[in-house]
Amino acid sequence: MRGESTEALATLLEVATADPAGHWMSWAARWMLDDRFTSACAPGPVAAGVLSLEERIDFEAHRGLLDEVVSAVAHLAQAKGSGELALAALRMLRANGLAERAVDLTLRAEAVGRSYMTAVAVAGAMKAVGRLEDALGWFRTASERAPEDEACRMDIADLLADLGRNEEALAGYEDTLRRVPDHPWALPSALFGRAVFKDDHGAAEELEALAVVEPPNARAQQLADSLRASGLRPPAGEAYLDYLPRRTEALLNLLRQLLEKHEGTQGPSSMRIHLDALEAPSAVAALTLQFGAKGWVVDLDLSVDPLQRPDPRLPRPRGWLRRTKFVLWKYEGVWPQPAVSPPPPAVRAAVVSLASRPFSLERWWEEARAAGAGLAETPVEQIAAALAHPVPPPPDSDSGDWVFAQQVAAALLVAQRPRGEDVLEDVLHGPMDWSCGAAALALAPRVCW
Repeated sequence: MRGESTEALATLLEVATADPAGHWMSWAARWMLDDRFTSACAPGPVAAGVLSLEERIDFEAHRGLLDEVVSAVAHLAQAKGSGELALAALRMLRANGLAERAVDLTLRAEAVGRSYMTAVAVAGAMKAVGRLEDALGWFRTASERAPEDEACRMDIADLLADLGRNEEALAGYEDTLRRVPDHPWALPSALFGRAVFKDDHGAAEELEALAVVEPPNARAQQLADSLRASGLRPPAGEAYLDYLPRRTEALLNLLRQLLEKHEGTQGPSSMRIHLDALEAPSAVAALTLQFGAKGWVVDLDLSVDPLQRPDPRLPRPRGWLRRTKFVLWKYEGVWPQPAVSPPPPAVRAAVVSLASRPFSLERWWEEARAAGAGLAETPVEQIAAALAHPVPPPPDSDSGDWVFAQQVAAALLVAQRPRGEDVLEDVLHGPMDWSCGAAALALAPRVCW
């Protein structure tokens, strides 16, 4: 009976595909809703038949047929606890702009089946409606049920990248490469991650080479194209000597996604952002500066849990007898604000002028020395205030990279002053921020040159 029922339904679905205007699909739906039939039906071939419907029928022209099919497949998926059928229904709903309906459908199948496939189906539904953290949890559940499945590990790593958790994503790709060195998805993904997040010029070249080998690797071609189009390809030379590395915090990855998603619009009216760790005040500044530059008015709610220890919001002591006097940032809860007044216009002009030029630490040091002559009467603390008061980015500039370039420029100007080293050491021991890195970079020439 089982084989006959399955074969009969698969045949009926095939006929319905050829004649969607007929009554064949209604007949098939009645079978799938009949518990006597479903108990004898194997879900795999039925799922294949449903996917054939999705590929070959224009459901926009047969919306009533779509509702009938999905209702029947949902019933069968729940009755059998079938991840295959739940995934087939998800694909149909997602393709027709109805992904929200798939969440409940897949959860019902999971409640019965509790299999690898049902967990994957729930994860896919969560991802389709933008619930990425929930999707990540369900992909991890699926991976626990089938630890040998590398495809699920790739889904997890991809989601981590989408969430801006780049170090974890890269670690996931490289973990798979330790078991499968030539994995067709993990290898180009890891090379892309090393190029973008580690400024690895060699990895960028390897990715370019992988994109042109035979047989073609579609993932490598896609990522190589992205690397070229986005301007993220790391330049040759030494980071912090010949170029400033790209900022890669989760907030900035989110910002880049928002800019792409809302291009040409007024942007989101409100956002709730939850972070697993407190990020740099400068990352928040880059986010809000970019919103302002785009003319977006966004009601932003920021939460962090857990908060790191030791508390990154607090200055660190400089020794038993020396406390940190000059502090750039203060906090209201987890929301950062400058703790210093804005710098004078002349300081801002000097910082923007230097930050706008191609970076070379040696060249910027000499240019900062020359520019410092025009700020000889300005207190060093007022120059340092520019570290906490960056100006908005120019059009088509990356806000995070632009903010950090201004901070490095300001720190190099501070370093030219008689008390500059002491102020920069205060910045270095202040709340954790990109400005600490800028201060360290500006102090380096005094030690190395």
